[in-house]
Amino acid sequence: MDPTEFILPIGGILLIVVLVWVTGGSRGKPVDRDAVSAALAADGHEAAAIEISRDGRAAVAWIDGMDRMAVVRAMGDDTGVTLLSSGDIRQLKLDGGDNELHIRFRSFGQPPLTLRFTDETALEKWRKALMLYAELEG
Repeated sequence: MDPTEFILPIGGILLIVVLVWVTGGSRGKPVDRDAVSAALAADGHEAAAIEISRDGRAAVAWIDGMDRMAVVRAMGDDTGVTLLSSGDIRQLKLDGGDNELHIRFRSFGQPPLTLRFTDETALEKWRKALMLYAELEG
């Protein structure tokens, strides 16, 4: 087998990867309050409170009238809504210096997200609400 037979397929794959990277790949539009409200409204819900993640790719929302929390994520040009259930959050980690709350989910389909808060009062409010969905270790 001639080693040059591999050059053309590898070169083609490399060219495709470079083109996807240059054109932006899977970058979608960021999540904002309007996008979160619209995504929840499409599922028949209304948000009582919304907090956008640091990178703008996800948000958490408290659903009005249901006493439940939702995670809203950017998925290309659309948004996806996941209603949280008890035990869905594997880890909550505080970074008090930056008023950040790092959230890791039990499901591999939910990548971790970081919420940055403007003040400690908001941080504590959301931390306590999110603790309702954390796994209990015993």
